[in-house]
Amino acid sequence: MSPKRYLKAITFGRYNLPHKGHIDLIKGMLTNAEIAEVYVSTGKANNDWDCRVLVLKHLCLRAYIDLKRVRFLKSNSPYTAVEEAVKGTHRGSNVLMLGTDQQALLQALGVKFICGTIINPRICSSTQVRHLIDDCRFADTLSHLYDNDDFILTAVKILRKQEIVREESFQTATETCEVACGDACVEHYATEKRYVGPTRPR
Repeated sequence: MSPKRYLKAITFGRYNLPHKGHIDLIKGMLTNAEIAEVYVSTGKANNDWDCRVLVLKHLCLRAYIDLKRVRFLKSNSPYTAVEEAVKGTHRGSNVLMLGTDQQALLQALGVKFICGTIINPRICSSTQVRHLIDDCRFADTLSHLYDNDDFILTAVKILRKQEIVREESFQTATETCEVACGDACVEHYATEKRYVGPTRPR
């Protein structure tokens, strides 16, 4: 393996529906650095962490990526991730890589932690994958996207189901809150209308 410009390439993402674009990102990281540190978000609004990493590893193996050079790590924010990654390393030995939709964040992280930055071209997105999964008319396109790998196809559909269940739970909670707030407003208004007498002290 030829010497690389950087020791570490660092990235952060949700990877709720892993796809080819994420694997191209990891390939790019390994082209520029000895090690790729992929921080996978632990935020509550995400699918199961282990399942997401399992799919990412499987896709990496299919792409002949050396997993000995890739570390999948946990973090709740990109700033926490980069702070942890650069700790104990020499200035100029790390590079940050994010997609074209996160250029402002990439620049801010680069300045704060004094790291090189590389924008990864976006060839696929999780939004596109969601559309393909949700509309059965695109089943063949979805299969082609994942090279007809039944394991991956099943896994990403499970991940999508997790998203839908979470979205439905959030919607139900929001509607319940709105109803409760509405009832409270009605009760308050009714109380105000029922009160007759001197002006209430404020």
